Amino acid sequence: MFGIRIHGRGGHGVVTAAELLSVAAFNEGRHAQAFPSFGSERTGAPVVAFCRVHDKPIRLREPVAEPDALIIADSTLLRQVDVFAGLRTNGCVLLNSERGWDELGLAEVCARFPADRALIVPATRLALTHVARPVPNAALLGGFAALCGLISLRSVARIVEMGVTLELGAPVGNLASAMGEGKFDAAFLAIGAQLSKRVYIPAGDSARVLDAPSVLRGLAEGERPQLGRRVVVYGGGNTAMDVARTARRLGATEALVVYRRTREKMPAKPVEVNQAVDEGVQMRWLSTIAYAEGGAVSVERMRLDESGFPQPTGEYEQLPADSVVLAIGQEIDRSIVDTLQSVEIVRWRDPGGPGHDDRTRGVFAGGDLVAGERTGRDWRQPVGSPPSMRWSAASTRQPHYARPAAACPVATVSNATTATACARTTPSLSSDRGNASGSIWTTARVAASARQSAHAETSS
Repeated sequence: MFGIRIHGRGGHGVVTAAELLSVAAFNEGRHAQAFPSFGSERTGAPVVAFCRVHDKPIRLREPVAEPDALIIADSTLLRQVDVFAGLRTNGCVLLNSERGWDELGLAEVCARFPADRALIVPATRLALTHVARPVPNAALLGGFAALCGLISLRSVARIVEMGVTLELGAPVGNLASAMGEGKFDAAFLAIGAQLSKRVYIPAGDSARVLDAPSVLRGLAEGERPQLGRRVVVYGGGNTAMDVARTARRLGATEALVVYRRTREKMPAKPVEVNQAVDEGVQMRWLSTIAYAEGGAVSVERMRLDESGFPQPTGEYEQLPADSVVLAIGQEIDRSIVDTLQSVEIVRWRDPGGPGHDDRTRGVFAGGDLVAGERTGRDWRQPVGSPPSMRWSAASTRQPHYARPAAACPVATVSNATTATACARTTPSLSSDRGNASGSIWTTARVAASARQSAHAETSS
């Protein structure tokens, strides 16, 4: 059995990479398994995905603790996660970076493996060249195929060329009209939670107030946010930790997280809080921002009442701040749902809701758009009972398909960080898939060349 562990961040496509590897292996007649491991799903958060390939049925269901191959999609994780944990001594290492092992401080680690089994490829640069997006997963798959030889390069490329046409920069405003014009029988909405939640904070004209998703998204796209030297982050989740640590790494002398409850009540993972503190991020518990102005914020102390809910105390303190970043959660852009007349937003399970309308046949949703497990949902069915926001037309009728699913054109609407993309499943190849395939072949050539050079140096 061959185990693969892929490390990356949200937005790098590492989960998709593991799935593509498993499908490529399956198409070659082998048994395969792929699954991810992550906490809060957000852009920039550490994500790990696993893949197993074997000639026999795979019975294991736990994470790959001792991988035969390691794929690292982001070199910044080297300082944050023990990515090399459990890697076998004869394993393969593929790293996405523009720098060498010595520059990364990994010369000793690299020396533990054969020279032709530890390679670095500039996968992000190749992805930007071929698909104009900093998503290195396809390029890394090409490098992996050339490095390990577990899966043929042709099988990997074939998966990318399976008939999905990507129409980037094509916002879908009216879903019903888009389905009618494109003659689609079904639509799957996977738009994510891309909007930042807002909270009213009185602010002067000179105050600089930003939101966390925009800051992190811009940074991932190569922009350098103007945060200043003193940054206050309002929130207590994992995204707040991301922004505060990002501010420190960008040169901020002070990065302060303001949270209205205690540390024990913070939704952020303890490991993320500890790592933020280790990087110099300061924490201010039981506090809330009352006012923001140019160069300062007014912070009010809070206290917990008998039920554990924070209450104001009337005690204020001025703190220096060049910018304030709001990290209090994310919301869904529901404008596309508003165009569907027979779909309503429900908070509780409502089997007695409105009747089914043919205009919503074949409309599905998944991910952040529906609460609960991360699976696709038919909006015409009840969507469970937990008291969180759910989207449904609350009808109990079974899903309807105009044609067999294999022959059914499907429109998938997704919000990929900056633009809404519409994808159609068709048998033809698209230029975008051709470009992604090009990044696979280019990376494979780079990896193969590097491997041959390393092998030649070892032989000599």
